[in-house]
Amino acid sequence: MRLKLIVFILLSGLFGYSVYWFYISQNTDVFLEKAHEDLAAHGVTFKYSSYEVSGFPYRLVLVFQNPVFTYQNGPLSFELTAHQMEVIAQPWNFDHFIIFPEEALLRLSYTFKDQIEVTLKPATIGFSINTLGEGNYRLSAEMKEVSITSNPDLKLPAEFTDFSFHLRKKPETRAGEAGLFEPKLLELALKGNTHTQLSFQINISFRGQDIPEITYQGLTKWRVQGGTLEVDLLQITDANSSLEGSGSLTLDNELRPLGAISLAGKEWEDILAFFRANNWLDEAGATLVSEYLAILPEPDGDQRLPLALILQDGSFYLGPARLSDIKPVIQE
Repeated sequence: MRLKLIVFILLSGLFGYSVYWFYISQNTDVFLEKAHEDLAAHGVTFKYSSYEVSGFPYRLVLVFQNPVFTYQNGPLSFELTAHQMEVIAQPWNFDHFIIFPEEALLRLSYTFKDQIEVTLKPATIGFSINTLGEGNYRLSAEMKEVSITSNPDLKLPAEFTDFSFHLRKKPETRAGEAGLFEPKLLELALKGNTHTQLSFQINISFRGQDIPEITYQGLTKWRVQGGTLEVDLLQITDANSSLEGSGSLTLDNELRPLGAISLAGKEWEDILAFFRANNWLDEAGATLVSEYLAILPEPDGDQRLPLALILQDGSFYLGPARLSDIKPVIQE
């Protein structure tokens, strides 16, 4: 009698779950309509030519044909296109999605007088999206064998063996010493490795009262309210040298980047050689920085000689050496 009861409960549970799965699979249009609304609230549009549902019994799998994601914020735009895209979720958890686009292209562009565009073409790519409630989320992407092109030539590596980024939107609450700063709104981490032993990692966070629209009015308001871009970690390594940095940036009254990033490395000769090799510093500038460091007192113990990347008055400096002009990020 007890065995029959257990079997009945199991069969009832299996039948109920099957009905639940097929109900969800037959009503994905309702879910997709809600997804479109949520994406639109973050400035993202999502289009596709068709889709199919599968995955019974353990997963819900939506396969989209010719998907296109676009994001626009003023002059900044992002587009992801693919031949096909598989979206996987567990039927009992719609807060987490795994996404696998095929034959994907990612384009990031910024239009200011002329258009700057960077295109990434990965051999494989996977996304993970976790919704955290109240419009907050965590987005991660992992790419393999990525080819990169840019227009104009931004002197970026042509290929990465792997490239990843992690984006988290979840405002922090003010507490203790953190109350001296504006709340952290967005966190972004980028990391990549090339075939030539060059690797980089950068962790940044946006602080302010609101995430600004990239318009003259929006960025002016963000600057006046004390908004900053915190460079929590900047790390670049190649076969011969490495450097690390951290700092804080904002905008001046002409909306040009303003701030400083302090640098540290094994040997300053290696760091100067790194800047020279990437055409970020000419021979005269390297000589000027070397002479500047030579007159500074020797540091004690493990301390480093002070040197920083400085952005001020519309110019970009490495220590005393001027590297280039800085233009406003946007004009009125």
